[in-house]
Amino acid sequence: MPSYKKYLIISVVLSFFVSCTIKDAEFKNEKENRKYLKVEEKEAAKRVFLELQGENKRNEGQNLDSEEKVLKSIIARGKNDNKIYMDLYGIDIRDEKHFDFVLDTTRLSIEEVFEKVMEFINSKVWALGE
Repeated sequence: MPSYKKYLIISVVLSFFVSCTIKDAEFKNEKENRKYLKVEEKEAAKRVFLELQGENKRNEGQNLDSEEKVLKSIIARGKNDNKIYMDLYGIDIRDEKHFDFVLDTTRLSIEEVFEKVMEFINSKVWALGE
């Protein structure tokens, strides 16, 4: 394993898209990879609805008083987001071929998702510059 430092820059563009840029200490080498975290829409609705029942810090939820309404909102937002990216960039943001790592989070805990994403990131971090 190399002894020099590496920096990891993480940005979340959309709720399901995580981009990481890995740079060495001198910023000479750089590698970006894109991760796609997907979840079945019904599970997403369940998770959002449960969160809305607590202290709501989301920018939504005023009329989302059932899982069914949340599901409809998620589907509408997904279609809208995809249309925007298709119109602006000509890409289908749900097409997995655009990503280096795809993880279905439907049946995973937050801890399991974090662990799997970090395993992938760590495999890329140590590959940089070698």
